[in-house]
Amino acid sequence: ESWGVKWLGEVCAASGVDEVVTVDVHSRAAVDNFKVPLNSLLAAEVLAKALKPEFEPSTICVAPDEGAIDNCAKFCSYNSNNKISHFKKERQESGIKLLDFYGEVAPRVILVDDVLDTGGTLLQACTKLQEKGAQEIIVVVTHGLFSTPAWTRLWDVGVKRIYCSDSNPLVGNIKSPNLIIIPIKELIVEYFLH
Repeated sequence: ESWGVKWLGEVCAASGVDEVVTVDVHSRAAVDNFKVPLNSLLAAEVLAKALKPEFEPSTICVAPDEGAIDNCAKFCSYNSNNKISHFKKERQESGIKLLDFYGEVAPRVILVDDVLDTGGTLLQACTKLQEKGAQEIIVVVTHGLFSTPAWTRLWDVGVKRIYCSDSNPLVGNIKSPNLIIIPIKELIVEYFLH
């Protein structure tokens, strides 16, 4: 990931680009090491407004790993919810494995992450949350990549709805009444108007 971001930054700099604006960049190091100013807008407020009806007093937000805690906290703060739990993630030769869990679980959980592609990490998180007593899991992500059908397994592990922004076009013919796409153009327009 880092070499690709570095290369892109160098291409932008060599092309005379003054600034790059993106949404919820995956790596803080990418922002710090980019060759031109890279402004990563946070989609948390837009997503939180869309999910306001999903919040109940007992709802708990969960970050699937330590890297998602800040984004999860920001998202929850817009709905006056400070109950945040998280998993510890470890990369192993066989892939990513979720280890310890820190915090509480409620019957309704909102799982907050930046990217949903194959859904492997979220699938592990949902399975563990169900084992801990979660009955209804709502997933919210900024970037829905959905590159393979593997993500659809989330419906089998307690996920009732998936919210994602329209930061990138959906691949193929992905349709589900429980997949809700949230426009984020207001976030981008606001940035350029100020």
